[in-house]
Amino acid sequence: MEEADKGEVFERNNKSRLDSHPGATAGTACRFTDDLILEILSRIPARSLHRFKCVSVRWRDLIADPANRKKLPQTLAGFLYTTTVGCNRHHFASVSCGAAPFDPSLPYLQPGKYKDMAQVDACNGLLLYLSSSKNMVNPWAWAEDDFRFVVCNPATGRWVELPPQPQAPADRFRYNCMAGLAFDPAVSSHFHVFCFEETTVETYMTGVNIYSS
Repeated sequence: MEEADKGEVFERNNKSRLDSHPGATAGTACRFTDDLILEILSRIPARSLHRFKCVSVRWRDLIADPANRKKLPQTLAGFLYTTTVGCNRHHFASVSCGAAPFDPSLPYLQPGKYKDMAQVDACNGLLLYLSSSKNMVNPWAWAEDDFRFVVCNPATGRWVELPPQPQAPADRFRYNCMAGLAFDPAVSSHFHVFCFEETTVETYMTGVNIYSS
């Protein structure tokens, strides 16, 4: 009982110190102007800056706003790329010789869900992959009904598989499909994927499928 009483006294005293601190009130940060917040954020490391996006919607919008990017640290960690040969085809090239900020093999997607993947596009922290349940010969050599597009966030490990594309008409053979990812967290938390179809009909773009989260 005596130890418990000491713990209770310590907790009460600790709370009283926090409550009496002039910077502990919830409304203090709300009174900061955007310029003042940006001045503070410009003095912290890039990794901490991205973590501070979780503080509030207001802070996330300030950090993600393209108009503020020159004021904030934008340290380039490296490049993520995919090769067409070898078992381990997903790589991260660090510009500072440091370790990759995440596992480039994306273990939360492979091998349980997909046997093979090829990186297609990237936009503001999200990655677009072409995935298959079979091993591929080259990034676009899969059967039309076998591949799926997958959007993932390597920082959080969250991912989503897009619905299958509509089948090509019987008189056409879809031999190529180019895709692009559009995502701007300063505008919306939703992303869009544009899939441009190219068939053997005079090698023109013959259609586009748009996916929105």
